Amino acid sequence: MKKQIKNCILSLSLLLCVGAKPVYAIDLVFDAQALVANMQQLASWAQQLQQMSAQLTQQTNTFQSMNGNRGMGNVLPLANAARNYLPQGAGDMVGVLNNTSNSYSGMGNQIQALVSNNVSTLKTMVNIKFTEIS
Repeated sequence: MKKQIKNCILSLSLLLCVGAKPVYAIDLVFDAQALVANMQQLASWAQQLQQMSAQLTQQTNTFQSMNGNRGMGNVLPLANAARNYLPQGAGDMVGVLNNTSNSYSGMGNQIQALVSNNVSTLKTMVNIKFTEIS
């Protein structure tokens, strides 16, 4: 009898194992607080991305303003003849300031006249100050 019960249990378990489909346990949980936190995190990331994009644009504009053509030549437009009249280098400019340049003697004379006028004006101002003090 015990043998028959064992055989019955064995055959029943074999039948259940062969004929049964696999079973999976799925537990769906909806966490509203976690969903809200995730949405807030995504909104924060979107805001950070916009700020970084604005910073990149600002830094690109700053870089471009320090390099290249800034249009300073358009502030006081000069004719080509006047532009060619300017000294080409530092040595030429020193010669103009000292009024020793043969190429730019007219400019040198004008600079010397302005310097003398400013010196005399400065001396007059200093004399007035000294007379006011004493």
